[in-house]
Amino acid sequence: SSFSSSSDALALARELQSQGYLAVIVNDVVDGKGRYRVRIDGGKQRENAEQIQAALARKTGFKGMIVTL
Repeated sequence: SSFSSSSDALALARELQSQGYLAVIVNDVVDGKGRYRVRIDGGKQRENAEQIQAALARKTGFKGMIVTL
């Protein structure tokens, strides 16, 4: 998820962390404006990331997207 407010990003990251996810906040710039992106570490195998993505969607309704870093 992406936010313009650091406090909104922090609230989501903390909520996800309380549910056992390894959530981190990454600062980014989009169209010249600062953004705070909440990411969840899905591990090194795409299959693991897909399983986490599916579980997150079931629990929270967040679709999410998988990115390779």
